Amino acid sequence: MSALDDPRRKLLRVALSVVGAAVLLYLLFRAVDWNEAWGVLRQLSPAAWLAAFAVHASVYGLRTLRFASLIPDRRVPFTHLWSIQAANQMASLLLPLRTGEITYPIYLRNAGVPLEVGVAGLIVSRSLDLLAVLTIAVFSAIWLRTPIERMPPGTGIPAVLVVALIAAALLAVATGGAPFIRWCAMTGARLGLSYRFIGRIEQVARGFETVGRYRALAEAFTLTLLIWIGVDLFYYILMSDLGFGQLGPTHVAFGASAAILTNLLPVNTFAGLGTQEYGWTWGFESLGVSRSSAAASALAVHVVQLVNVGLLGMIAQFRLHTDPRREQVQVTRAITERRARLEREVRALPPDLCTRRPSPNEWSVAEILEHLALVEESIVARMGELLSLPGDQPAGRRVRVPLFVVSWRLPSLRVAAPKAVLPTAQPSVADSLARLARSRERLTAALASVDDSTLRGKRFRHQVLGALDLLEWAEFVSYHELRHLAQIRAVARAASRAPLG
Repeated sequence: MSALDDPRRKLLRVALSVVGAAVLLYLLFRAVDWNEAWGVLRQLSPAAWLAAFAVHASVYGLRTLRFASLIPDRRVPFTHLWSIQAANQMASLLLPLRTGEITYPIYLRNAGVPLEVGVAGLIVSRSLDLLAVLTIAVFSAIWLRTPIERMPPGTGIPAVLVVALIAAALLAVATGGAPFIRWCAMTGARLGLSYRFIGRIEQVARGFETVGRYRALAEAFTLTLLIWIGVDLFYYILMSDLGFGQLGPTHVAFGASAAILTNLLPVNTFAGLGTQEYGWTWGFESLGVSRSSAAASALAVHVVQLVNVGLLGMIAQFRLHTDPRREQVQVTRAITERRARLEREVRALPPDLCTRRPSPNEWSVAEILEHLALVEESIVARMGELLSLPGDQPAGRRVRVPLFVVSWRLPSLRVAAPKAVLPTAQPSVADSLARLARSRERLTAALASVDDSTLRGKRFRHQVLGALDLLEWAEFVSYHELRHLAQIRAVARAASRAPLG
């Protein structure tokens, strides 16, 4: 096989896709009044496009959260993951036969996520997409009844059974991918497949084990339903403004489901042309819209969709190539600024006040500072252990609570400090500040020793927040200081009023 065969085959597939799209468009739109199609598109107002674009962007945010839920052992920053999924959406829509889908695991691999996890996450997410769209289509059809009544006699029960079987198969792929793939590996071994190939299959199975956890799938499916409700809202806004206001949200959801399903399947053509319009026209024809009007609206909606995907995809492309130490620099700058604030306020307090306890059960300012040093030292020691180990070090799931809540000092919500980080008797402020300076020097050195990807891939658990990676632990240290800074202010006020003992 020559080196030119692969490019030629790719060109052939693209050519066949374009030809297929042209044939479908010809068969579908030969009776379309193109003046009508242009007239429909011209009705779109700037306000409606902006509203639809806002919904489209929100759907991208939900897609990002879903992908994050399917890679629980590896954190990718939200903005970077948003760029990955936006670039993937553009490639998937524009390239034929959904060949652009492969960009998702490739982009994720560049962000430090193992390829098999990215592939498994992509398969599971697309299975959940199909399942969610089928769910919406079936419920909207039941609600409307009209599309069911128009089905040919004797096809209702078989259609329901087919949908049920497809849904069961999709659930099996999403929840039981690893056992099925391992069964395929065993079968392949008996048929004489090479051990190297079987090893690759085992890698994919481990990827499914990572993304196929119950909590991850439950969260991902909930987000998937919200995604496709958002997509239907996007279509409803456009259809209402394009002169189809007589159709309610349920009508649009059903009519659009056919287009969504044909475009999700890996048989679509270049930019989805032909397949999406065909499904859209069939869906809205079944609701009583004329063929010409349905086809005209299909073209108009598809044009808006392509513009939106293109705009968001281009933004994503510019954001994909980031500094490999960007997060590390940002975190280091933030924790340095917060530490400087802490030191300024402590040094401004009278020395005798810093060693005075407001009450026997409360810490003094000096004791609070020693507690901060003990916490930072213990975290830095654990970070050093993990950095000495090769590869990612997963530790379970991260609780989806933003880290800044650690800085809140709520009297009704207190977490008892572990015994190992309780302050000793009567430390001095100078000693505590010096200890904090040494621990901070080790913390910033640990952060600077590797790139962001390495820091994100190594985790250990917090008793409340779950598994935090090393960048998050550095932020935790800083937010923990802010909470105790509020305590220092309160203790200083109370100690200044307390009688000298």
